[in-house]
Amino acid sequence: MLPLPKGQIAQVACGSYHSFAIDINGVVYAWGLNNFGQTGIPDGVGDDGNIVTVPTRVKSLNPFEIKQIKGGNHHSIACTNDGNALVWGRCDDGQAGVPLDSLPQHDLVFDERKNPRILLKPTVVPGKSFCSSADLIALS
Repeated sequence: MLPLPKGQIAQVACGSYHSFAIDINGVVYAWGLNNFGQTGIPDGVGDDGNIVTVPTRVKSLNPFEIKQIKGGNHHSIACTNDGNALVWGRCDDGQAGVPLDSLPQHDLVFDERKNPRILLKPTVVPGKSFCSSADLIALS
């Protein structure tokens, strides 16, 4: 049995290896592979085989009112009620869509060559406003 609020889930979504649920109050839960922080849960990020085994509240999304959410392979995106697009997770191939050199270094995990590899914190994609399912599909 999954520890999700019974009868309270408004939306579910998934990536290639991780999943999300949003309850009727806008609380986001995630579970699945998390080696790149794609769930938005910071525990164990960067560790191979890191898995969030049960649906867990994504506290890093608390400052936002999430309207929609979608996972990619190793990153995730969300749309807020006020029209902002958020991104987090793997970012070493341009998945983030934001200039990584402009972000605080504590929001990133770097590889052995000191290149940014993981965006830890859900980050607003500047200059974009996305709020439809089609927009989220295009982003992933």
